Amino acid sequence: EGLKSESNITTVVGQQGGFSELAMNGMAGGLGDGHPALQDLTVRHAIAKAIDRDALVERVLLGQGEPNGILGVSPDSAWFPEIPEDQQLNHDPEGAKQLLEEAGYKDTDGDGIREMPDGGEPLQFRYAQLSDSDTAGPNQELITGWLKEIGIGTEVSTYDQTQLTSVIASGEYDLF
Repeated sequence: EGLKSESNITTVVGQQGGFSELAMNGMAGGLGDGHPALQDLTVRHAIAKAIDRDALVERVLLGQGEPNGILGVSPDSAWFPEIPEDQQLNHDPEGAKQLLEEAGYKDTDGDGIREMPDGGEPLQFRYAQLSDSDTAGPNQELITGWLKEIGIGTEVSTYDQTQLTSVIASGEYDLF
């Protein structure tokens, strides 16, 4: 954006193959110690519905990107699968709340954070953030705000690339 006003420079916008992702540790009985709620597809769907991907592109990338709901094999959208409209997990915070409510994830103690259906562990997720990324901090700030709106709390920890790779490999995270 800053170069557009330079008379001797022509700016070109193109797909560079980069992406940002929000990954969830839904390992049922597998590697690591992910929060048990993330094994529930309903919780993962609610998280996806809480996130406004259009706002992330506009506010974090200044419009220089495309929102996407999948991780494809290519940056070329021609390779993305067709997902019927009624199966897409688009931004719908009220729908996200409804999914959680119907599945029994309620805020039983009134602190703004939902608990597991058995009334036990709160939906408080460890969010591992990359330190050497220009977009990780702003993405995390927006995402954790949207999650809080639907009753999911986060505890953010920041790691460099090597540290984050180890955290992911060990499965000792809930979100990254």
